[in-house]
Amino acid sequence: MRLAVAIATVGRPEILAVTMGLLHRQTRLPDLIVVAPAGAADVDGISATLPLQIVYGPKGLPAQRNTMLDALDGFDVVLFLDDDFLAAEDYLEHVEAAFADPALVLATGKVLADGARSAGLSVESGLATLQTSAAIADGSRDTLAGYGCNMAVRLAPVFANDLRFDVNLPLYAWLEDWDFSAALRNVSQGRIRQFDSMRGVHLGSKRGKQSGLRLGYSQVANPIYLAGKDMLPKKRLYGLVRQNVLANLVRVIAPEPHIDRWGRLRGNALAFWDLARGQCSPKRIESF
Repeated sequence: MRLAVAIATVGRPEILAVTMGLLHRQTRLPDLIVVAPAGAADVDGISATLPLQIVYGPKGLPAQRNTMLDALDGFDVVLFLDDDFLAAEDYLEHVEAAFADPALVLATGKVLADGARSAGLSVESGLATLQTSAAIADGSRDTLAGYGCNMAVRLAPVFANDLRFDVNLPLYAWLEDWDFSAALRNVSQGRIRQFDSMRGVHLGSKRGKQSGLRLGYSQVANPIYLAGKDMLPKKRLYGLVRQNVLANLVRVIAPEPHIDRWGRLRGNALAFWDLARGQCSPKRIESF
């Protein structure tokens, strides 16, 4: 198996260096690390003793991931990692074992701690969590979609069907992982599973993230756009809209220090206004 790791990055070269350092300690080393930065400054000081390819293209998570896909001809599996995902040393070993199942088209791991759901985790706390976590028995289960911070993809059906990430979900591209997972399942009829043995910590760094206004707009516009593609359960997508808007309404009174609730609520309202006018589109955030 030819196994690559692909990392899109923006504004976090010091964290990227830690993420890549852990890849050099894998019990099963990657055959290639491909990095797609938003700009040259994003990879300042980055080096590797493993095969490394830095590729440039349009900015935005889907576009950067597509640029990396275009560099992976001849590879069997790619593991997409966020630049702040710290992988346990045996992560790639378990990826290779999982894809011995020919029906598997996408695998996602167990996130031991997720800073995306809080103010974010420091590198030190993330590494400490990895060091104290014991190996986990090989439990697995079918799931709706991979979690974009750590998802491994079989490339044969991707290339056979010319499948790419949807660039109509721009910038940070909330729910792009759900969309890509659904598209891959649709064209391949393959399985998407979560594996407890693939362990890691997602720091959830707030550097390089989009504004509260943009995210608030995406919380409404992106699920509605994906519902129109008719590949994911509409009830689940509309439930996300309701859940996030209600959270913003309730918590704007006493917002968390690390969340721009007022900006998110303004974005929600603007998306509903555009929806009423027939002008709601995920790409609208590029004009903010």
